[in-house]
Amino acid sequence: MYDIAFGPDPLTGQRVGRAKGLIAVGDVATGGIAVGGMAIGIVSVGGIGIGVASLGGMATGLLAAAGGCSLGGIAVGGMAAGGLCTGGMALGAVASGGMAIGLYARGGMAIGQHTIGRGKTPDPEAVRIFDMVEPIMGASLPGAGLMGGGRAIVAPMVITLFLVVMIGLIAMTMGRTRGMGSNRA
Repeated sequence: MYDIAFGPDPLTGQRVGRAKGLIAVGDVATGGIAVGGMAIGIVSVGGIGIGVASLGGMATGLLAAAGGCSLGGIAVGGMAAGGLCTGGMALGAVASGGMAIGLYARGGMAIGQHTIGRGKTPDPEAVRIFDMVEPIMGASLPGAGLMGGGRAIVAPMVITLFLVVMIGLIAMTMGRTRGMGSNRA
């Protein structure tokens, strides 16, 4: 059910801990809920996160991703790319950011077919689309931090991050880490 693995494993000769399980916590974690340096799972949290919903320095999520660099259906990050995205630099179908490039773009430098940007007359089609996605992307112009564009995405993902980390910590307290002993359940 859960697996925790950090550091080298003298039994297998692996140089990094590879955890696999419904809940996986380790240097490289693969599972339903994965937490680690590299995490691959349905919900993943890690330096590099890959999953359906992912948080990480580099995050790729089929549904949603948040991180320094994120790629996903809905993406939030310093650099974000996806269907709906918001970030310092956003590239997607509907993009909101300091520099936003998309079919529908909103931001300080908005580049696209339908734009809302500084010094430009807002395109009515862009206004309509951004009004529609406001519950997901937020209403504020980019550059307003977590309370601005993207807050509607970031808040639930931060709550998910907290819950995933708590599950990981609980799993870690249930046994010793492999490399110093095995603890699969």
